[in-house]
Formats: sequence, C-alpha cells, structure tokens
Amino acid sequence: TETSASGKNVAELVGILEKQASNRADANWHNGLKSSTRIALEKINHAVEAKWIGAEEGLNLKQRVYSIQDELIELALW
Repeated sequence: TETSASGKNVAELVGILEKQASNRADANWHNGLKSSTRIALEKINHAVEAKWIGAEEGLNLKQRVYSIQDELIELALW
C-alpha cells in the first residue's frame, strides 16, 4: 500500500544518512548532510502527520537523525 511504502521510504532515507555519516572515507563526506538531515526531519514529521508511520516510529527515526546531527557538530568543533 502507499501508506506502508511511504513509511518505508522515510526509514530508508534515515538509513542512507546514517550510512553516509558512518562512511567517512571521502574527505567531504559531510557536504550536504546538514540540509539532508533537515529534510529528513521534515519528511518524518510529514509521514507521522499523514499517518504513514506511527508516532513511536517517527520518534525513533528522529532520534537517529539527531545522532547524525550530533556527529556533525562534534566534528565541526574539532
């Protein structure tokens, strides 16, 4: 169904961001992650509002994105 597919797409987006953040072989790995994480949070909010995913799953996905943002901040401070 469209509902389950949309929820799956949001979860896949977060997984891609996590993979990009953990794979730092590229010197410019962080380029685009700032805007990508913001977009991911917007998509998660939309998916929850549209009831494509539940509130608990939305919170879980947001926490994963926040972890990526924390990593970006930590690296920026070095």
